[in-house]
Amino acid sequence: MITIHSSSHFSTVITYDELKDAAEDSVLVAEPVNHSYSTSTSHVKLSKSFTDIAPSRKVGCEFLNEELSLPALLVHKLHQPSIYPGKIRSREGSWHSSGQLILTSSDALCSESYGIMDGGRTLPKDLLTEHKETQTYELSASRPGLHLRGNYLFLGSMHDHFGHFLVEGLSRLWILKYFTQSEITDLKIIIYEPGLIPPATKILSYLGIAKSQIHFINEPCTVDSVIAPSIAYRTHFWARDVMNHVYDRIAASARAEKTVDFPTKIFLSRSRVAARKLTNEAEIEQIHRDAGYWVIRPEDLPIGDQIRIAANADSIAGCTGSNMYLAMFQKLGGKNIIYAPYDFTLKDDAMISELRSSRLLYVLGSALHDDQWFMDPDLVVQLLTEQVI
Repeated sequence: MITIHSSSHFSTVITYDELKDAAEDSVLVAEPVNHSYSTSTSHVKLSKSFTDIAPSRKVGCEFLNEELSLPALLVHKLHQPSIYPGKIRSREGSWHSSGQLILTSSDALCSESYGIMDGGRTLPKDLLTEHKETQTYELSASRPGLHLRGNYLFLGSMHDHFGHFLVEGLSRLWILKYFTQSEITDLKIIIYEPGLIPPATKILSYLGIAKSQIHFINEPCTVDSVIAPSIAYRTHFWARDVMNHVYDRIAASARAEKTVDFPTKIFLSRSRVAARKLTNEAEIEQIHRDAGYWVIRPEDLPIGDQIRIAANADSIAGCTGSNMYLAMFQKLGGKNIIYAPYDFTLKDDAMISELRSSRLLYVLGSALHDDQWFMDPDLVVQLLTEQVI
């Protein structure tokens, strides 16, 4: 039996250069705790009142009333860590499946050992069994037989879902602010999954990272050393300003690739998406066309054009979903609208708005029924006519 300890010791360093050269497991506090995180740039407009739906974070934009503390933003250096590959496929409580685990050389967990998805912080139930009385775990897998020589940047999970890639897969890449472009080109990178979805490959190329630089794990391994940055974006909860370094760099590279005169007002359609179907989306789209918006389906366009369109937009409107995460590439100071069912609103749009210094209005329609909902067209006409955003 291999016993895994629940915590580990790291020497604290003051600068990134010290961390990079550290001969023992070390940690850098890149940014301190922030005790006053909120999403003050966003507001909500209801199409009707609901009294029969139990309150929750997803109902009626209740999250706009939250004020949270951001944890310190850390960077760890681990020598001889063990890394177990996998894909997060299901989550229950503090556990997920399957795989995805990094352990220190002394068989201990650290803050980067936890899987990240949907704001969760979980451990792999197929690899670890918890012993609460001793605050230890039993590792069910054997020690890795493969060893990788060299120093790697650990990015954890890139995810094979476009929305999760944008908000979670990119969440450790703020670390690139410490590197020159030539240093980025020379990086060796390690991730949990065996591959990348095509949009992820293209977006990483905008950051100067080629697919050939990435080691896709197919079996457990140890590594000479890794630099492991913490996430700067916790889905549904908070996002740190340092993520703007990532979004701005991607947008600038996409715009430099091709010069196109895109419209400044866009509506991102979900008309071909079955989940959370807006029954009168065609009507809502036409109202926006009449108001000067260009209606597009992002999935019909190459990812580069999607980013360029968002980067050029003064106003982005659309129904809640991954399509609206493109607002992270929008120029600062936009005026945006999210249409959503009353009982399915997500904080991520407000978080992105806060990062991009935009003004966001949530417009809430009916509650979901059989995964469908309705938006009051008269309210939409009124809001666009009065330019309430």
